[in-house]
Amino acid sequence: MHAHVFLASIYLWAGLFKLRHDWLDGRTLALFHENGIISGTFADFVLQTSWRRQLVARSVATTELCLPVLLLWSRTRRWAPFVALGMHASLELAARPDLLGWEMAALLLCLMSPRSTVPSSASGPPGRATRKRPAM
Repeated sequence: MHAHVFLASIYLWAGLFKLRHDWLDGRTLALFHENGIISGTFADFVLQTSWRRQLVARSVATTELCLPVLLLWSRTRRWAPFVALGMHASLELAARPDLLGWEMAALLLCLMSPRSTVPSSASGPPGRATRKRPAM
């Protein structure tokens, strides 16, 4: 459970710091794009208009603010890493920002251990009482 809390806190802080007018209206992305920090064919297309920059900026902030809930709520914990990995893959395609996305992907993959995906009722043969595993 500690890894979930750690990752949730990273996404929470990242999302909170994006709740600024210059991020949400797309100006920050425009500045990064104009200075060549974000470049490439895909980035050129996605950041071409003010409306698209605004949509991307708000989508990233919203996803980062939703991920802590998804990671900490037991009903969505199994699918949260896929949402996060999708976001990081999109950012990598569009911006190739730095190594942080790859580091976060490695941490997210640690959450996807085979033990955490097998329900406790499926751990033994049918008809036998199984001992419950402690929650992680």
